[in-house]
Amino acid sequence: MRTRVRTDIVYNFDELSESAQQSALEWFAQGNQECYDPDDLTMVFQETLKQWGFPDDQIEWSLSYSQGDGIAFYGGIDVKQYLAHTKQTTKFRDLLRSPNIYIEAYINRNSFGYHYSHYNTMYVGLDVSHDSGKLTANQEILADNLREGLIEHVVEVSQTLERMGYAELEYVTTREYIVEQIEINEYEFTEDGKLI
Repeated sequence: MRTRVRTDIVYNFDELSESAQQSALEWFAQGNQECYDPDDLTMVFQETLKQWGFPDDQIEWSLSYSQGDGIAFYGGIDVKQYLAHTKQTTKFRDLLRSPNIYIEAYINRNSFGYHYSHYNTMYVGLDVSHDSGKLTANQEILADNLREGLIEHVVEVSQTLERMGYAELEYVTTREYIVEQIEINEYEFTEDGKLI
């Protein structure tokens, strides 16, 4: 039996040639995309939805640059939180202050929501009722305005979350992010840019 001793030369990232660095960056970028934890992104979405008073327990998203991709969220809307966040509490005080008025706002899945997840898969509903069975003319107008505002903001927030999601997924493949991870973890490479 004989023993053979092998010596490998290892390189830090900044010691690699430009082509070897590019090879390493491409390998890490692909791995980062494949291994990205979707729960991390969902938590980012939840924080934004909580601020708006929108439901954050049933979030569905797909961000693969395909038709039908986007962010959808379903459940009950906290109307007081929504109005506080949009600084509209005073505008709707006639609805909010009456103890005899009940407001229920929600987002349900529409027929598109069984195939896709984006702003156009959500149906925004608002039920405003009074104990007497009748709202005043002003309360009816306010209820209509509230419904329209909710619909507009649900779409806006969904599109904002979609942009945030794509930006986050793209960031984990940037040179800046990858080099930072390489340096933090003190990775070493072969001459052609393969991770050791």
